Amino acid sequence: MGIANDERDTPRRSSMLGLEAMTAVPSADSSEGSEEIWAALRSGASAETLAVLDELKHPPRHSWVSQLGVLGISLVLFVSLGLLQWSVAEIAVLLAVLLVHETGHYLTMLAFGYRDIRMFFIPLFGAAVSGSGANAPGYQRTLVALAGPVPGILLGLVLAFGCGVFAWPDGRENADTFHALLEYPKGFLVSYATSFGNDSPSFTRYMGKQATLVNIGGEGSPRYQVIEEKGTHESNPDIDRQRQAKYLLLPGETETPPMGIDDSSPEHMADWFDCLRSRQAPHCTVEEGFAHSVACMMVTQSYWSGRRVYWDPASEAILDHHPTA
Repeated sequence: MGIANDERDTPRRSSMLGLEAMTAVPSADSSEGSEEIWAALRSGASAETLAVLDELKHPPRHSWVSQLGVLGISLVLFVSLGLLQWSVAEIAVLLAVLLVHETGHYLTMLAFGYRDIRMFFIPLFGAAVSGSGANAPGYQRTLVALAGPVPGILLGLVLAFGCGVFAWPDGRENADTFHALLEYPKGFLVSYATSFGNDSPSFTRYMGKQATLVNIGGEGSPRYQVIEEKGTHESNPDIDRQRQAKYLLLPGETETPPMGIDDSSPEHMADWFDCLRSRQAPHCTVEEGFAHSVACMMVTQSYWSGRRVYWDPASEAILDHHPTA
């Protein structure tokens, strides 16, 4: 949140100036015509009045020490009161987000010559930046207002496109670590991440409104677990202890399935051989295999081009724009 104090032609009442009614007092940053106003106000004024006018025209600037003091005191209050309802980790995240956001406002005000710029925290609410920018053009005020989200957006772009060679910098061209997002028109999002520099057990989660189906293990793992939805961590930090979870077993199975099946095992190719004998369609049809390949090609093309890509089902083509555009 950025706060710009507009001092332009601020009506002020002052008996010391001998003014009978409300007088428009221009600021030091006023545009053309303000010097004539100051000259008219100073004409015939007493020494005391001249001192007041000089103070109005050239208000004292706050030192860096006072600005840092305001920031420090407000930060202590923000953390102290925040600990009453948030954890240390949550406060750390809030502080990072607020600092990134408010830094955008602060730097933009600084670039446009705003005076008395201050950043401060508001306990249990957020943070803000205030500054005096009298007669600032409209486009500057707009940029000041919009500058808050910009650092976060730029940081988000860096994180979103953080695919590349991180584990094996041996001259390879293809990424060894990446994260892909695939949005489907039926209304669900697939998030896929992989790293060839780490062999931690893989997992797949199908997250629904009433339960989550978790596939535990690597490619082809037959171990599935169903976990029910039961409230949120925001309302109850110990909600995971109340969730019912059970492993899925096929008819006749009595033990928990393994976390993976070796490619050389008969089960890996059993469905294929059965279909050759029965002339029936396999569990994964050719259309499903085609869709799987298209998703892989779209992710690869998006990685190499650095752009979002789209699938046109009518022409069966990968496009760099939405099919309806």
